[in-house]
Amino acid sequence: MAKSLSADYLTQIKAAAKKPVWLVEIQLEQGTIYFCSGKDDTTWNSGQTWTAKAMVVGPVQMLEDQPQTAQLRLDNVSGDMTAYVWYSQLTLCKLIIRRVFTDDLGDNDFELVFDGWINSAGLDDTWLAIRASEDKGIARKWTGRKFSQLCGWRFGGTECNADGYADLTDVAIAPMKRTGTLNAADAAGCSSTQLTDSQIVDINGYWNEGIIEITIASIGKTLTRTVYSFTASSDKIIWQLPLQTDAGAAVTPAENDTWTLYKGCTKLYNTCAHNTASGPSADNKANFGGFLAVPIETESSGVD
Repeated sequence: MAKSLSADYLTQIKAAAKKPVWLVEIQLEQGTIYFCSGKDDTTWNSGQTWTAKAMVVGPVQMLEDQPQTAQLRLDNVSGDMTAYVWYSQLTLCKLIIRRVFTDDLGDNDFELVFDGWINSAGLDDTWLAIRASEDKGIARKWTGRKFSQLCGWRFGGTECNADGYADLTDVAIAPMKRTGTLNAADAAGCSSTQLTDSQIVDINGYWNEGIIEITIASIGKTLTRTVYSFTASSDKIIWQLPLQTDAGAAVTPAENDTWTLYKGCTKLYNTCAHNTASGPSADNKANFGGFLAVPIETESSGVD
C-alpha cells in the first residue's frame, strides 16, 4: 500500500518530544467505534473523539504479491469488547489504523498504516485479538455460521431479523429495547454488578443474555455488560463483571444515571422458536442459524 506523508507530518517525526498515537476505527453495522492508544482521549478529524484504549498494534505486513495483513489487540479487562463481539459480527467489518502526533495536527496530517477488513476476532478476559486483511474475500462471508447446534447469527443482525422478530430498535409493548433513568429509590438498590429500576416491568428472564449499557455520570463513561439474569419480582438486572473505572475501582450506578437494555438470545433452537422469555418476539426458527443435528466422530471396530 503506497503511502504519501505530508511535510507537516515529516516534521513531527523529527521532533523527539512529540508522541505518536495510534487511531483505530472499526466500522460496525450499528455504527463506527473510535479508539486511540494512550491514557487520554484524543480529538482528531473534524472534532471526532477517539476513546483511550490499551492496545497492541501489529505486525502489519505486506509480502510480495500478497494483500497487506494486520494484527491488532484491544484491551478487554473491563469486558467492554465482549459486548461488542456479542452484539456485533466483527467479521468483514472495516478496520482502519492510522498514526498521528499529539500536537493537534490537521486532518490531513496522518500516516495510513492499514485499511482493510476483519477476517477473525478472538476474545478472552484480557484481550480482543483481531486479524485483518486488505483483501475482503467472498468466501469469508460465511465464517459467522459455524457447524454447531448453536446459532451463528448475531442476534438482531440481518440474517436473524429477516422477519422483524429480533428488531433491537423496537420499544413496543413487548420491547426488544428499553431505556430509563435511575431515581433515588431505585439507585439505592444498585451495585457494581446489579441495577434495579421499577420501570423494567417484564417477566422473569426476559433480559437474560441481553446487553445493558449504563452511562455513569461520575466517571463520564458508558459501560457495557452482558446480562446474566433478570428477576421480575425485584426489577433486578444482574451481570457478572463489576463496573469499574479505568483504574480498576468499583463503580455503582447513581441517581440520574441512564441505562439502555437490549434483549438477548441463548442461541438455542428452543429460544429461537419463542419458547422462552428471552430471544425473539415471535417464532423465528425459520431464520435459525445453527444445525439441529451435528455429526460426531465415532470409532468402528470393523466387521469380522
